Amino acid sequence: MNREGVLELLAASALPGALKEYLSSSLRSRAPSSLRAYLKKSPVEFLSGAEKLFTEAGVILGLPAEEALGAGGFDANNKAPGRLEAALAELRAVVFLRDNGYKELAFINRGTRRTADLYGVKGGEGGVFEVCCLKGTGGFFSAGLLALKYDRKICQVNSSRKKTGCLVGGLFFVSSPAAFGASGSARLEALAREVYEAKGSQPFTSVCLIAGGLCAAWPAL
Repeated sequence: MNREGVLELLAASALPGALKEYLSSSLRSRAPSSLRAYLKKSPVEFLSGAEKLFTEAGVILGLPAEEALGAGGFDANNKAPGRLEAALAELRAVVFLRDNGYKELAFINRGTRRTADLYGVKGGEGGVFEVCCLKGTGGFFSAGLLALKYDRKICQVNSSRKKTGCLVGGLFFVSSPAAFGASGSARLEALAREVYEAKGSQPFTSVCLIAGGLCAAWPAL
């Protein structure tokens, strides 16, 4: 679909006004953007998926739908490439955790450095989770890339474990967060297990993968 057609669909959508303005600006920009490419290729799917995600995440977080995206760290005034994708990745993680039995989900204080992003409770046990949005992967992961990112991010999970007293923790690696969906994937599960075992099978720690509409975790949450 051409840009003007996408802009018309965007204007008629139920997305928050600040997000509409951000996406409109992105569509008119010439800066490289995988999100813009996806929006132009599949505008109806993106808009309907985004509306559903914000509504669902808002219910989980106890927020109005229009505030859910901001809770994920999105600021319409921040035009940095990938900022929206990072926020979408965090909301995708919120929904994934809810689908796997976590309650009382909330974002950890963003004013604190080197902490995990999310906190939740399952079976009376608290857990902390860091979300890493991987850009430019085309919806695919490699074990080498995930192992490298694991080393850089696990310290934030462990720091939050110490501060909260939680045993349970996890790392989310998210690619193509705007290709919405939540179907289990045996391939992703095998990859998550490979990374988990390569990193010493740290107890009470899960590797969670979301690639577009596919997802998996090892060990299971």
